[in-house]
Amino acid sequence: MSKAQCVRCFFLMQRSIEARKYSYLRQYGHYPRFKAGLHCGRVVATWVGKVKRKIVYHGDVLNTTARIQSLCNELGQELLISEDLLTQLPLSGGYSGKSGVCTTKSSSQWLGTSRPTSSAPLALRFTSQ
Repeated sequence: MSKAQCVRCFFLMQRSIEARKYSYLRQYGHYPRFKAGLHCGRVVATWVGKVKRKIVYHGDVLNTTARIQSLCNELGQELLISEDLLTQLPLSGGYSGKSGVCTTKSSSQWLGTSRPTSSAPLALRFTSQ
């Protein structure tokens, strides 16, 4: 996390798709767009299956991340970052953001400008400059 690579990766993928936008439009009539929610925490990775083995991930962090990502549409943002992750990222230079308090289904339903006593994530909207 020393270089905020998760945030950098999001914007690099976005720029890569944007550079190929007209090629996608010509060939398919559409171009890919995506939104992301970023969070941090412990994840358990396990192998499952005997014939067709695959890696499966478990942990509360996956549910929280999915809920943060699902807020992107509601808030009209392409990238939301939890406060837990943001406090660990050295964001400076090419990023700017607006902070706002949001709710997820795992926390009490609230929306406001001050943080409640629960550990609900603070979603932050970021854009690359």
